[in-house]
Amino acid sequence: MSRTYDKSVALSGLTLEIPKGEFVALLGPSGCGKSTALNCLAGLIPLTAGSIHLDDRRIDTIPPEKREFGMVFQNYALFPHLTIRENISFGLKIKKIEKKEILNRVNKALELVQLREHAEKSPHELSGGQQQRVAIARAIVIEPEVVLMDEPLSNLDAKLRIEMRGEIKKLHKELGLTTIYVTHDQEEALSMADRLVVLHSGKVQQIGTPQEVYLNPTNSFVADFMGYRNLLSMEVSKQLNSGSIEVSLASLKLVSTNFGSANNLKKVKVAIRPDNLELSTSGENLIQGRVIAAEYQGREYALEVEVDSNTNLIVRTVTATQVGSNISLSVPANRVLVFPDNND
Repeated sequence: MSRTYDKSVALSGLTLEIPKGEFVALLGPSGCGKSTALNCLAGLIPLTAGSIHLDDRRIDTIPPEKREFGMVFQNYALFPHLTIRENISFGLKIKKIEKKEILNRVNKALELVQLREHAEKSPHELSGGQQQRVAIARAIVIEPEVVLMDEPLSNLDAKLRIEMRGEIKKLHKELGLTTIYVTHDQEEALSMADRLVVLHSGKVQQIGTPQEVYLNPTNSFVADFMGYRNLLSMEVSKQLNSGSIEVSLASLKLVSTNFGSANNLKKVKVAIRPDNLELSTSGENLIQGRVIAAEYQGREYALEVEVDSNTNLIVRTVTATQVGSNISLSVPANRVLVFPDNND
């Protein structure tokens, strides 16, 4: 699916090929175009340009019901006046499947989502997680070629979200589904997807495996979105050799071997993950600072460290550190990511 970009469109230049059986997550902040992309695939929003193909068949020209995609919505969209069994069987009845086949398929779907004993209940009698499983069962019972999921876990509490992530991934593998999943939650996307499509302002920023996007973001937006909380506007002060550069901001100077297309620029964005900064008096890129805030987060501490009058760094460490302490940090040169400054 692709479009020619202008300022009036919500989605621009998305070209994506998804192999059968793959789990793809469309990831990005609110308003980035991910739900628009999903709704275009479902046929709920018409294309103004480009096309959508399923194998060799063009499908953007046919109505939504004939695409036969399974759809799981954020708010579940269950029929409150129908039982769980009736909710799940609804799509099969619309397709005029034989009653015996409907019974077999619905029973199988109920078993898959572990809701057989709740089949005759109404949706309001189930928990949020159980209702979400009903929505998933309704989507998969029609045996779709593609399942589309739009922020399906956003209304659940943290513990239940983690449990449901596992359930969805398990069903995806067991049934050999092709799944396109919309989320703004990086952890959710990283834990579930085979590939991520990161979107911003209607444009694709990066497509890659979770490991590729997490470790090697292609620009400063992706780095920021994927948890590189230390995002600094700096200048290239030295070209040290063909494999490294020095960047500086006031008294802070860092050497990077991960600078890509920022090689010949003056102004750059520098991204460092909090967990790549280590409390150490030796190693690469030693930084002196003072702890101005410390937050206990269970297995680790989040520190805010003042390294210059106008520059603070966020550090994650398992070492208990008192506010006011003077500390020394180090960060490997290959984990100092340097990108072109888009405002330059």
